[in-house]
Amino acid sequence: MRISVKAPLKAILAGEHAVVYGYPAVAVALDTYVRVTAEPGDDSFRVETELSCEGNVRAEITRDGNVKGFRSESLHEELTYVATAVRKASEEFDAPPSNLRILSEAPPASGLGTSAAVTAAVLLGLAEVSGVNVSREEIRRLVREVELEVQGKASWTDATVVTYGGFVRVSGREFELIEPERNPVLVVAHSQEPSRTGEMVRRVAELRERLDIVDGVMELIGELVDDLEAALRDGDLRTVGELMNANHGLLAALNVSTRALEEIVHVFRSAGALGAKVTGAGGGGCAVALFEREEDAKRAVETLSALGYEAFVTRPSPCGVKTEDSGS
Repeated sequence: MRISVKAPLKAILAGEHAVVYGYPAVAVALDTYVRVTAEPGDDSFRVETELSCEGNVRAEITRDGNVKGFRSESLHEELTYVATAVRKASEEFDAPPSNLRILSEAPPASGLGTSAAVTAAVLLGLAEVSGVNVSREEIRRLVREVELEVQGKASWTDATVVTYGGFVRVSGREFELIEPERNPVLVVAHSQEPSRTGEMVRRVAELRERLDIVDGVMELIGELVDDLEAALRDGDLRTVGELMNANHGLLAALNVSTRALEEIVHVFRSAGALGAKVTGAGGGGCAVALFEREEDAKRAVETLSALGYEAFVTRPSPCGVKTEDSGS
């Protein structure tokens, strides 16, 4: 039996990096997905994925998470998440050897939660192949465990959003689903530079050790998140956008923006975005913008495409990780 699973990517509207230190964040699942098919195999887990730096890759993974045919240092980070998820599924579900095919509608290392989405989809796919009924909360817990193991430090944000979908406020392990008064149009643009979450989290941690002022920046980000959540619930998209702009400035102060990301944010705002900012760990990856009018969003995409960036219009997705269908 073949199992098909999809998990949404995500954008953080406010709270990056501060959320790692216990402050809240607000994020949204995107109508842009990672898709995984899983079916019983022979004697190992065989993976086909385009998530490697080299393009399409076929790999063999043992039950204990070792990857055959590649030296670990040459692997793209995303394949390390897959291998760790396979080991978790073997431990938790006694997952049988399976064939996995992984496709993503956005590039890897983009700051859109690709790692969490891949992990959630692989875990749910292998649970289904194993005949194990796994709860959403179990998936969320396992995704976070994988992220912690691979990255060394991680908040609950990505694991929560890809598991439950919609708009989510995350504070520590606790979370709350947000019902906005109005749904915005969102545009995501990739800087064509990879964003390595673990590396950027470490850089910010080192900056925090050197500069006392970083704690003050984190506190400001936390306060901003509270105001943004209230505006989102009230349908006050203009205030949401203004707070996204303020959050971007604070993230730039933490040295997680880049020249390309700054150019993208400038284009977004010039095209009529209510707000635009880095999303995710930064150091590359993506920026996200909030628009009230779809024609403005499309104009931003056209301008960014002409400049050589990959950009697309998307919408909030109410769905977290889920099976799509199954067949022989």
